[in-house]
Amino acid sequence: DWLRALPGEHDLAREIEALCTTHDVDMAALCRSLCLSWAEVKTFAADPLVTIGAHSVSHCNLAKLAEDIAAQELATSRARIEQALERPVLHLAYPYGDREAAGMREFGLAATAGFKTAVTTRPGMLFPDNAGQMTALPRVSLNGNYQDPRILPVLTSGAATAMWNGFRRIAAA
Repeated sequence: DWLRALPGEHDLAREIEALCTTHDVDMAALCRSLCLSWAEVKTFAADPLVTIGAHSVSHCNLAKLAEDIAAQELATSRARIEQALERPVLHLAYPYGDREAAGMREFGLAATAGFKTAVTTRPGMLFPDNAGQMTALPRVSLNGNYQDPRILPVLTSGAATAMWNGFRRIAAA
């Protein structure tokens, strides 16, 4: 929360670099060890059950950027992945994706950049009404960090997100 509250992306980068220096973390080496290579991504993308989407170039909070820079983040991310995979990239997951990072402006930017769909990190299920908000879709987070396998049926049923959203079907704005 402290890092995300910093006023700009340069402030965030500065503080992350300072933390890495203080704690002797080699960010480049860490990324090389944890991130997929383009060859590995291409292997996944070749599977007909896998869709590779875009995120942004720098995992920035798009809402904190000037509109032209935010648009460039989306377009460049999409173009790089399309070039590497030699196929269209039609889907986006917003970095952070909550109300402070993705709002109406960002939803419009995603549509303008040519994305067919874009998901926020706002909890929710899909309903027919979402068809009018294809660049503002909710999602169910199943990342394994905070969920106990015993409660997965509740999460995937929609009950938890319905309560979270006050039983509203659309929570895009």
